[in-house]
This record gives sequence, C-alpha cells and structure tokens, in this order.
Amino acid sequence: MNHGTVKKALPAEVELGAVIDRYAAMQEEHLAALGRGTLQGVMQWQVERERAFNALRKGLDALGDLGSLADRSLALRLSERIGALLATENRLQKMVRDGRKSIREQQIALRKGRKVVGRLRAQPEAGAAPRFVSSMA
Repeated sequence: MNHGTVKKALPAEVELGAVIDRYAAMQEEHLAALGRGTLQGVMQWQVERERAFNALRKGLDALGDLGSLADRSLALRLSERIGALLATENRLQKMVRDGRKSIREQQIALRKGRKVVGRLRAQPEAGAAPRFVSSMA
C-alpha cells in the first residue's frame, strides 16, 4: 500500500463534516415539523440551533480560513455545504415569519369577532318587552 497516494482527512475536516451533517439533519427535521404544523418542542429548537451553530463555528475556527486552505477542492466542498446550510436557514426563517404573520392575522380576526359578539350581547332583544311587571296580574 502506497501511503503517499492515500489522502488522510485531518481530524478538523472530519469533525466539521460531521457537524455540518448534524446541522443539516436538524434543519430538515425542523422544516418537516413546520411543514406539518407541528410546533411541539419549538422552544427547544432555539437551544438546539444555538448549540449546532456554536459547534459549526468551532469547527470552522479549527480548520481556519477556507480561502487559505491548501486543498482547494475541500475548501470548495465546504463552502458549498455551508452555502446550502445558509439557504436552508433562510427557508426556515421565511416559514417562521409566515407562520407568525398568519397567527397575528388570526388573532386580529378573533378580536374583531369578540367585539361583534360583545356588541350583539349588549343589544336588547328584538321586540317590545314589558317595563314593569305587576304582582297584581
């Protein structure tokens, strides 16, 4: 076996690849949940996303500047994968913004409905009602 022809991946490269894979899997899981309208655990997502982002940042810091990597094909692959992560982040943010907008619109409609119902309750019944009831009758 000729060891000169076999490229060994640096631990930082391997770890960064694993971090990117986990981040992408988390994004897909969150996209699928948002698409189904399943928001259980959404508060936990923020914590997961912060951890994943910090792991990604540490992996990139350990690898160094992608522009100065000697292996240009590795730099290009990493750049493309990170670009894909960013594009998915943008999709997630758009879905969240759209969901928030929809919720705000529903809240406005509910408030208007409550006001209408409140006004209807305040109106007297249709027709004349006796103003005084005699005990003699």
